[in-house]
Amino acid sequence: MFKAKTSKGVIVDIESINTVSKTSQRYNCPYCNHEVIIRAGDKYRKHFSHKNADHCNYERESIRHYEGKLTLYRWLINQTKEVDVEYYLKAINRIADLYVRMSGKKYVIELQCSQVKPDVILKRTADYNRLGIDVIWIIYKEHVKFKKNRKLTEFEIACMKHDQIVYMSETSIFIYRAVMNSSSNTFNGMWIKRHLNDLIIDNLLDRNDVTNTMNWVEVKQTWRLKDCLYFIKYNRMYANFVYNNGFQPSLFPVEIGIPIKEQYLIKMNPFVWQSYIYIYIFIFEQIDWYDVFRYCRNKFCFRTTDEHKIMNLIREYLNYLIKRECIQILDNVIYRKEMKHKELNAEEALENDQKWNLKVK
Repeated sequence: MFKAKTSKGVIVDIESINTVSKTSQRYNCPYCNHEVIIRAGDKYRKHFSHKNADHCNYERESIRHYEGKLTLYRWLINQTKEVDVEYYLKAINRIADLYVRMSGKKYVIELQCSQVKPDVILKRTADYNRLGIDVIWIIYKEHVKFKKNRKLTEFEIACMKHDQIVYMSETSIFIYRAVMNSSSNTFNGMWIKRHLNDLIIDNLLDRNDVTNTMNWVEVKQTWRLKDCLYFIKYNRMYANFVYNNGFQPSLFPVEIGIPIKEQYLIKMNPFVWQSYIYIYIFIFEQIDWYDVFRYCRNKFCFRTTDEHKIMNLIREYLNYLIKRECIQILDNVIYRKEMKHKELNAEEALENDQKWNLKVK
């Protein structure tokens, strides 16, 4: 533990105590009020420890977690004085690793040194969000493989925020921006590598769209020439839906298969889920927005139960179709505007992808 309470009720942190020599001062846990003692040694940093840990719900932490938390605290304290370590939130009975206030907003930074079930991460995130607190999960990993195409675990995806995963080694931060997934768990992305001294907290909160740094033509070509054939072979219901409505997956219009923020929340290839929406709207001259939402809710498997997030994700794709003048929405009714299906050959489809890619660069 980093903090303890004196006999007078004053909260002190371990770094403010200059000696570990025997003293008459008694320290207590700020959360359970039982006695804690100062421990130090050659193998680990000075810290507070319960005499009897059975009395407290505070999770025992590894040396790696403690030192990582301390490193992050020192990094943050140089940027803002409104940082608390081991901050207790009574309303949800949780102790945040780091609690930060910046520009009128509240953030929690949680350092995760071991893999846990995704539901644990999602539950903690939901608890913090309920209090209006944004959460940044940082995964401690000594050895990171810097591959652009990665198959992520559900644990890693649960820690994802704004399409990015933050990893930490002893003194460095690695941010993987998983912008587009080619399957449920395989992502195409980019890496940002920074020493902590060269990083500010805003870098972890960055929500800028990164499509202008990526070459989507390669992703789309892979779908058109390879992935769609494999997918259709093993998904006959999807194949029937597409073909019966006059579409060919290898020749999808350019509006199908575009990067959408937080699309990882749908456990499905973006070419597939976007084609479901596109073709569903194409079938009708006009359709109610809530019909589209219910259709997606029943058709797709989501990584969140937050209806607001699901709606925003679907709306973002619809807004893109509005921008492309495929549809218009008036009073919650979607009107098919210029969505006239034109048969393309392979050369035309690839040429359209090239034009789209140039527009977003």
